[in-house]
Amino acid sequence: MCRKFLTVMVVSIVGLGSFCQGHPYSYITPEEKLTLKQIRSLLGKHFERYTGPFKSEEYMIHIVRARNGDVQRSLEMIQEIMQWRHANEIDNLIKEDFSQFQRQYPHWIDDGAYDGGPVSIAPVWNLRKIMLGGYRETVIRYIDKIFEDSIQFALNASKYAGKEITQGILIVDLSAYSPRTHACLACMPFYTDFLYHFENYYPQATTSNFLLNTPRIFTSLLEIIRPLMSEYTQKHLKIYGFDKEEYRRDLLKFIPLNKIRKQFGGTRPD
Repeated sequence: MCRKFLTVMVVSIVGLGSFCQGHPYSYITPEEKLTLKQIRSLLGKHFERYTGPFKSEEYMIHIVRARNGDVQRSLEMIQEIMQWRHANEIDNLIKEDFSQFQRQYPHWIDDGAYDGGPVSIAPVWNLRKIMLGGYRETVIRYIDKIFEDSIQFALNASKYAGKEITQGILIVDLSAYSPRTHACLACMPFYTDFLYHFENYYPQATTSNFLLNTPRIFTSLLEIIRPLMSEYTQKHLKIYGFDKEEYRRDLLKFIPLNKIRKQFGGTRPD
């Protein structure tokens, strides 16, 4: 049974896939079920009152795997997520209006992954303008909303798919990347903020992260931020240059041609 989610991210950005029967992350082992049972018992009534999306086994298992099956570390991560969601009113984030921000910094959440999960798409945004304009907190909250929108997409898709979908695909178009706009000193806190949220509040939210139309000069930035990524994220990071046929061929392993946008070599209108 395939269980997947996204985000997103945005920005990451968000919001927020693996896609087929037999994916190694789609099966919860007996040992993992025992770990989940232990965690639920340790959380007790605090967990029963929690209403966030990570309450189901299908979501919680990503936390356990992000902490290599360690009960105490998984427990600490869940508690941090619960506290963060409560303190920042994340359950109400989906209702917040970012329309003005989105007009300048667009993103899209498409359907079409083979398992029914969301496909989150974003171009690189003008990070220099965002950060120097004093919008550091706003852009991260915007990315969190993309993740929450992707989770909601996955929850709705689960009802029709007859299976739990807890992950998604992230596609970032880097064709507009430039060191001045995206690798400036003022830009660096964005990457630390984004990756902290991605790794700690939405662990293993994606099964594939595609960076498309990536210029060679991006390598310098990647080497700076790579240590902030978990082993899981690095393993599922797929980087492509400007050869559309090359990345279309790999996108087709996860998304059918009519669901891939034309700009990426598919037939879906942009």
